Amino acid sequence: MKRVIIALAAALFTAHPLLAQDTLYVYTDTIYVNKAAEPVDKDKAVERAIVTRIGNNTKVKYYTLDGTPTRVENYSIYTELHQVRNGALLQFYPNGKIRRKEIYKANECVSGELWAEDGSALPFSAPYFEAPEYPNGIMDFANKCAKCLSREIQNRNIRHEGESVQGRVLLQSTVNAEGRIEDIKVIESMHPLLDEASTEALRKAVKKETLIPAKIEGTPVDYKMITPISFKFN
Repeated sequence: MKRVIIALAAALFTAHPLLAQDTLYVYTDTIYVNKAAEPVDKDKAVERAIVTRIGNNTKVKYYTLDGTPTRVENYSIYTELHQVRNGALLQFYPNGKIRRKEIYKANECVSGELWAEDGSALPFSAPYFEAPEYPNGIMDFANKCAKCLSREIQNRNIRHEGESVQGRVLLQSTVNAEGRIEDIKVIESMHPLLDEASTEALRKAVKKETLIPAKIEGTPVDYKMITPISFKFN
C-alpha cells in the first residue's frame, strides 16, 4: 500500500495563501452583511457595505441599513468564503465623529485607540473584532484533527496505487456564539472518500471541544472558519 501524508493547516483562522484564489470583489460593489461582517442576503443583513478592491487590498465602508456610516475596514482577503482583516479599522459615532481606530494584522488587533463623542480619550480595553480561539492553542487542536483523520483514512481503507498524487479538501464550518463548531461542509473536493473522511474527522475532533467564540465589541457572534486539509499519496 502506498504511503499517505496528511497535513492539517494550523492557522485555521488566518490567511491561507490558496484561499486568495477564490473570486474576489475586484470592482466597487454594494453588498449586505451580518454582525460578523460576512456577506449575506439582504433580508438577513444588519448593515450594508461598499466594497472596493484596490491592488492587493480591499477597503470596505460599512453603513447602517438607513445609510449612516459606521466604520471603514481594510482586508487582505475578502471573499464570500473568507475575510482577513489587515490594516486600519475606523469606527464612527452616528454624528460622524471618530469612535475608535485600530490596526490589524491577519485578523489580530495589534494596536487601538478609543474616544468619547466629545473627542476625549477613553481607555482601550477590547478591540472591535476578536477571532475565535482554541483554549489549548491551535497546534493542540490541529493534532487532534490529524489523529482523527488518520483513523478515518484507515477505517475506510483508502489506498492509492500508481504515481504520487496530492491535493486538498477545503472545509467550511461555523463557530457559533457558544463556541461550538457546527454546519461542517465541503467547499472544495479532492475525492468523495477523502471529503467524507475529512468531514467526519473534523466533526469528531470538535465533538467535545468548546472554543472561545469570535466577538464584536465584546459580544460573542457566529463566525465562519475555513479548514484546509492537504493530502499527498506517495
